[in-house]
Amino acid sequence: MRWFQNATKIGALARVLAVTDAQAALVFVRTRATAEDLAIELGTRGVATAALSGDVVQKEREKLVARLRNGTLDVLASHRCGGTRA
Repeated sequence: MRWFQNATKIGALARVLAVTDAQAALVFVRTRATAEDLAIELGTRGVATAALSGDVVQKEREKLVARLRNGTLDVLASHRCGGTRA
């Protein structure tokens, strides 16, 4: 089960977010599904989080980044949204 494999990492990330003074965080993950899982799990822990992937249209991506900048979103979990691998 994918969720079980990521549970320890998500718990560790939640603890880091709880003790840091950062106002926002951008977290890069390997898969779209992990970005979605992360957003859901952190949300249940009271952290305003959204998932960003190639499936999100550009206008919505811009809205999510604006929310991160203005403080209404704490974490943006991002899967590689395009381009090529180096």
